[in-house]
Amino acid sequence: MASTDDLIVSSKYYDLDDILAQHTNIPCTIMNTIDKDFFPLIGLSENVVIDPKGLKAEVPLWMLRTIKEHCQIILPKAYNAAVQNVLLSNASSANLERLQQYFYFVGMHLADVLEREDGQALSDCLVQTLVQRVGDVVCKGLQGHTKPEKFDNMEKELFQNILVWRKEIMSWVQGGKPISNKRKHD
Repeated sequence: MASTDDLIVSSKYYDLDDILAQHTNIPCTIMNTIDKDFFPLIGLSENVVIDPKGLKAEVPLWMLRTIKEHCQIILPKAYNAAVQNVLLSNASSANLERLQQYFYFVGMHLADVLEREDGQALSDCLVQTLVQRVGDVVCKGLQGHTKPEKFDNMEKELFQNILVWRKEIMSWVQGGKPISNKRKHD
């Protein structure tokens, strides 16, 4: 029997943001090929009747990988083609916090589950969105006086790290003296 030290897990295994992101419910159409024992897992009765067009339901993101052969994923609003086009043209003004609190984390997992072309398009959109926005996140963090607005959780974490780094650099520049925000009176 292997000890707990021998177990290899993903670096995100203990990441609370990633765990919360994977609990996001994703709309999908479930086909009648799925086992009836699945329905109680998503809060539906086992006696649900699935018509030939399928059953619309919301499934936690972490479950999609397991059932993707039995359902058709419906992209949430934050990731649909129209929003992707807006983000590709001007992501810097988008309010990712309102679109999806864990925009990048959910998007990465969703892109991994989607069909090849859709997943690649979403991946490209996520990368381009981050590239367009990271400069603004860094600038606001270096200014240090602004509150992070319109940022998703990953951008907020980056912003907080930049604030810490800024404080450490300012302390180093001042020769290790503690930084004081109080005014000096002459």
